[in-house]
Amino acid sequence: MQNMKPSSEKTVEKGDKLHARKAKLEHVSHDISVVENPQDNLKNLYRSIMENTYIGITLIDLDYKILMFNNMVRLYSHKPADELVGRECFREFEKRDSICPHCPGRKAIITGQPAEIETEGVHDDGSCFQVRIQAFPAMKSDGTVTGFIEIIEDITERKKAEQAFRESEERYRTLVETAPDVIYNIAEDGTFVSLNSAFEKITGWSRNEWLGKYFAAIVHPDDLSIAIETFQRTLRGKAPPPYELRILSKSGEYLVGEFTSTPHIAGSKVVGEFGIVRDITERKTSEHALRESEARYRALIESQIDLISRYLPDTTLTFVNDAYCQFYGKTREELIGHSFLSMVAPEFHELVMKETKNMVNDPRPIAGEYLNYRHDGRECWIQWVIQGIVNENGRVIELQAVGRDITRLKQTEQILRQREEKYRDLYENAPNGYFSVNNEGRIGYCNRYLVEMLGYNSVNEIVGIPVEDLYADTIYGKSKVLQILQDVRAEGTMRDEELQMQKRNGTAIWVGLTINAERDDEGQFRWMHSMVVNITKRKQAEQKLLDYQSQLKSLASQLTLAEERERRRIAIEMHDRIGQSLAIAKVKLDGLRHSISIANPTTTLEEVCHLLGQAITDVRSLTFDLSSPILNELGFEAAVAAWLTEEIEQKHNIMVELEDDKKFKTLDNDIGAILFRNVRELLINVVKHSQATKVKVTIASVGSMISIGVEDNGVGFIPAEVMAKAVRKGGFGLFSIRERLEQLGGHLEIKSAPGCGCKVEMMAP
Repeated sequence: MQNMKPSSEKTVEKGDKLHARKAKLEHVSHDISVVENPQDNLKNLYRSIMENTYIGITLIDLDYKILMFNNMVRLYSHKPADELVGRECFREFEKRDSICPHCPGRKAIITGQPAEIETEGVHDDGSCFQVRIQAFPAMKSDGTVTGFIEIIEDITERKKAEQAFRESEERYRTLVETAPDVIYNIAEDGTFVSLNSAFEKITGWSRNEWLGKYFAAIVHPDDLSIAIETFQRTLRGKAPPPYELRILSKSGEYLVGEFTSTPHIAGSKVVGEFGIVRDITERKTSEHALRESEARYRALIESQIDLISRYLPDTTLTFVNDAYCQFYGKTREELIGHSFLSMVAPEFHELVMKETKNMVNDPRPIAGEYLNYRHDGRECWIQWVIQGIVNENGRVIELQAVGRDITRLKQTEQILRQREEKYRDLYENAPNGYFSVNNEGRIGYCNRYLVEMLGYNSVNEIVGIPVEDLYADTIYGKSKVLQILQDVRAEGTMRDEELQMQKRNGTAIWVGLTINAERDDEGQFRWMHSMVVNITKRKQAEQKLLDYQSQLKSLASQLTLAEERERRRIAIEMHDRIGQSLAIAKVKLDGLRHSISIANPTTTLEEVCHLLGQAITDVRSLTFDLSSPILNELGFEAAVAAWLTEEIEQKHNIMVELEDDKKFKTLDNDIGAILFRNVRELLINVVKHSQATKVKVTIASVGSMISIGVEDNGVGFIPAEVMAKAVRKGGFGLFSIRERLEQLGGHLEIKSAPGCGCKVEMMAP
């Protein structure tokens, strides 16, 4: 053949087919050998067959020279007979200089057996075609091989069909192997013949673990009867409807599969079952969960105290829960399929229809309150929350409403409104000023009293201004209120703080301020609500009282000084007149007593002298009690030292100590008298109450002040309690000392505790 090239060097030998063709060719060759027979008709018949067959036939001798060929060979080669006969086949057909290495004729000559190859030929126009070449040995009657007969067949179309079949088979195999569902084939005896890769992915088993095994072993025992029944039905040639089986996975869990099976027919006989299994385990789990959820939802809906219903856009009810039925006193049959408008007050019908129409276009939830009628005709207020139920296309097909009886709430709101009006009236007409400050520090609102109290014309003149603008520019005004506002933000409240506000005309007034902070649910500051009470008159009265008190203190001090002066005058008079007279009288009586020797007069005079001496001592003691002469003549320190020795140490056996810094101290006579009196009263208290065994008095100059300390080692006390108790019982010892010192410009400090003695320190100018 011209330009034929082998696509494969493999020689194909197919026993039965080759023997069949050999028999035919031997018959043909035999017919050729008898061509010389005079039977021309038979010769013509054979020639006609050879010339008209669709395959090329060539007779070639042992030298590979062409002896004869039919018409198909001429068509393949495009050459006349005289250019082919007697020429070597490999030169004419293959354009070679030697025998083709793949020549099947050569093998037929050598083996005496048919040989075959498939190769590719090339036409003169360059197009390729597939060809099959078969060679049969040509023999004489004695079996001697004289050449070979070569049969050439164009198998291009067959090759194309085979390629298409292989591609189709590969697509099918790929489809089966990549399918997400299990695809299986079961033989007539119930064993697995094939399983795709999805089987391994879904069940965890390898295919080899189940190929050749009976399918029932992988089916759940409870589903086995269904599996066998459907398999038998399939074997009878009837495809069952889809069914579900539980299949054992390698992990030991059962998966739910949805089976679709069909008979496997070979020829006209059912030889098994083809099937597809879809894993619906998750779907079944979801369906189960959905059923449980639906049951819970239904139970929840039915157990709700709220009224729940669904209705069409024309207000026809399609669902109501038990609470809805009980509230309106009707059965489901009486409600479903009927409009709910009959239970709505007529004045709300238009609003309901308008909102329903809007809901059809916009299914977002809305809330509304409507007046309804119960089954017994009673009016009731229902708060409904309504939303649209849409289909897969987003169109509203139903509306769902959840209602709650708010009749009591509406009644409470009415009561609250009435109370609010009442309290607002009280707020506006209260005899105190009220105002609220927002989180920006500005007035949010205020009552009329505050407007009038500050001299403004209207509420609008105050609302919006910074709160500090209402206060006077004093230490008790703006600066103090700003600090208070900071404290209230932190602590939440402040009560009865006294500040100065400023009227519109600039006049300052005193107010008592109480503030409470308002916070939201998250604890963030929102408002400060303030109440102010005008205490200007009270503050004026307090100032007058303080002025009176100051005057009384001054008067008391003057009285004390006057008392001390009078004491000093009386003491001097007693000392200079009565004391001197008594002393002179005593001296004269003593002289008279010594000049008289009579016993009785002497005794009498002695008694008189003794009485005069006692009178002199009493006058002297009284003089010291009224006003110490030592204080007047020698000064404060000497008077204190003498009194300590005579009155405390000698009379009461208490160890005394005087500590003086020896500095010169210039004291006014009046101040010295008051300080001496205070020291004497403190020491008398030590004797009376402290149970002390030792007392120490210190006197020192501190700048322009004199410091006097009285310290004992007695039982001690709590100063605040003693002061309060003394006032309640009308005692004014320590209180009077403090008041006298404060009037002089000094002060008193007491340090004491139970069991720790007492130290009193006085400071005076």
